[in-house]
Parts: sequence; structure tokens; C-alpha cells
Amino acid sequence: MNIASGEGFSYSSALASKATMKWSESNLNRWLTSPQGFAPGNSMAFSGIPSANDRADLIAFLMG
Repeated sequence: MNIASGEGFSYSSALASKATMKWSESNLNRWLTSPQGFAPGNSMAFSGIPSANDRADLIAFLMG
């Protein structure tokens, strides 16, 4: 699935600029580690998940 591709949602320009990319395990990990680091200027209030194990569990669930 492409990033920022859900219909009917107003994505920030920072995230919309990633729309040609896919939500791969690597990109999900980068996003979940630091949304601001992945897409500087995005409007997410979420600061990230510091635990690599927690991110891996969430990514496995999302990719499953």
C-alpha cells in the first residue's frame, strides 16, 4: 500500500510528499521510530515508539 493513499483523508503536505513510497517494514519502522524524522513537518502529535521490540511486534501485526 502506498503511503498517504487512504481515500477521504487530508494528509499533511509532508506525508503526502511520500505518496509514491510503499508502507514496507523498513518504512513503517522509520515512521514508528520518529514520524518527524521520517516526514519532517508532518502534523502527527505522535512522537514515536522508542522500543525496537514494540515496533517489531506492531509491524508484524500490521503486515500480517
